[in-house]
Amino acid sequence: MNGRTFHVLETWTLLFPLHHHTLHTFHTTLPNCKHLTFEGYPLNILNGTSARNLADLSVMCTTTYKPRGNQQLVRFSSQALRDNQLAPQNLHISIEATDQAWIRALASMSNLEELVIDNAQPSSLGVKVLQSFVVHPVQTDSLGTTATSEGWNTPVCPSLKRFGLRYRRWLRSSEHFDLIPEFKSIIRTRRLSGFYLQNFRIWTSIDPMYPLELITGLAISFEGFERLERYCAIKRN
Repeated sequence: MNGRTFHVLETWTLLFPLHHHTLHTFHTTLPNCKHLTFEGYPLNILNGTSARNLADLSVMCTTTYKPRGNQQLVRFSSQALRDNQLAPQNLHISIEATDQAWIRALASMSNLEELVIDNAQPSSLGVKVLQSFVVHPVQTDSLGTTATSEGWNTPVCPSLKRFGLRYRRWLRSSEHFDLIPEFKSIIRTRRLSGFYLQNFRIWTSIDPMYPLELITGLAISFEGFERLERYCAIKRN
């Protein structure tokens, strides 16, 4: 595929590349590709892939070592996504990385309408990352007075309509889940500011086939949060 343009190709699945020596020189153009799936390590080969009309991009980085994941996530987001070599509407991504790497990467995902992050466990993605999705009022003067609902800072992923967190392992009895206030703040502030979400879904290993929906209409789903709090209470007991 190196150096070629595939005009007809609409769906492409790329598994772990066997010939690593091709990574630095690989380049292919997929002008009409709508669905692209990558599974393997490293992600560098995606930096040489041009697919500007993607609907869906699924990326599974198979390394579980966070320092490597940090490097891969930052390079992928700053090169492939920011330069619009890959311009998906929907991104499903599985990678182990630190909060700092995630915050840097999210800054390059301004055009996404759907983002699903596959996590090994609830502690994989921390409070600081989730706080970056919260919308804050603009500071209007030196005294720190904030604006009304007409003035808000732009959050990460401003085009986001559907957000999901998929946990492959749920809480252990010794672990405490402290992200519920952040989830509520994301939903509430994005609704008030106009950066509203249509869906916010959580997949847990307790019920992996059917996610918890945390939004009803455009507002907080009390039923969804009650179920989430029950799941947390089950593990505490």
